[in-house]
Amino acid sequence: MIESLPDLPALDLESVLFAREEVEGEGDEVTAIGRVFDVIGPVTRPYYCVRFNSEEHIRSKNLKKGQQIYFAPKTEHT
Repeated sequence: MIESLPDLPALDLESVLFAREEVEGEGDEVTAIGRVFDVIGPVTRPYYCVRFNSEEHIRSKNLKKGQQIYFAPKTEHT
C-alpha cells in the first residue's frame, strides 16, 4: 500500500512505480517495483496498491516500510 502526496493528480491503474536505492560507490539506482493494481481511498489523496507474489518478492525489491516511492510523470509508464 502506497500513500499518495497531497495536491498531485491520481495515477492511473497500471502506472509503473519506482524505488530509489543507494548503491555504494555508484550513486542511486532506480528500480521498477511494480504496477498500480488498485486505487482506494479519497480522490484527493488516494492509496495505491501494488501486488506482489510473496514476501520474498518484496524483499527482492529491497522495499522497506516508509520508503519513498516514485512515478514517472508524462511518460508511457504513467
